[in-house]
Amino acid sequence: MLWLIEGGTKIYDDWLNPANIRIVRMPSVDGTTVATTEAQETSKNTQRMDSNTAATGDGTEAVKSTESSDSDTAGDKTVSDKRNHGGPKPLIKPLWIYKWFEQKVIVKFAFVFQAFVVIAEILIGLALLGGLFTFIASAGSIGLSLMFIVSGMATKEIFWFIFTAIVMMGGAGKSAGLDYWVMPRIKKWWNARRFAWKTYFYIDNPVLKKKKGK
Repeated sequence: MLWLIEGGTKIYDDWLNPANIRIVRMPSVDGTTVATTEAQETSKNTQRMDSNTAATGDGTEAVKSTESSDSDTAGDKTVSDKRNHGGPKPLIKPLWIYKWFEQKVIVKFAFVFQAFVVIAEILIGLALLGGLFTFIASAGSIGLSLMFIVSGMATKEIFWFIFTAIVMMGGAGKSAGLDYWVMPRIKKWWNARRFAWKTYFYIDNPVLKKKKGK
């Protein structure tokens, strides 16, 4: 359910719009980078709200001059404090290997990766909720969680996703899910394949189809 909520929230926030890239820092025209993460957007909105409040709160020039002085001497610290207290802190900062991959690959195909994240969250959520292909969906859940951790996007709540997925890999879908009906049919179909019989990749015992006339 949590994966469905995450994916649904991203759809509501327009993550499937190619013009709304939030997963990477996109390069601008002058060679600098433009932050597109939600935390940075929230920080900008907070700054604008504070500026409007100071300008219209009592209408005095003293307030404006004080705000200007504070922003000149401690602007970066103020923004940092607001960002830190604006929501849960990430577990770790983005790892260097992720930063390198982001600049070399993700930036070039930003929307593809962004859409993949949304679709993966929805599909994994539906699969785990319905108990369908539970082992594969759980493995995908762990992989997606690790990706969020190394990218610096994950908070401590991500451990719920990881540990629950480990438990689900024990065959939860076969007891109270669609795997109860689907997996036996897949097993029967797979065991009848000659490839499974020749490579010993069958489950339990192989089942070979009899040729006609025999």
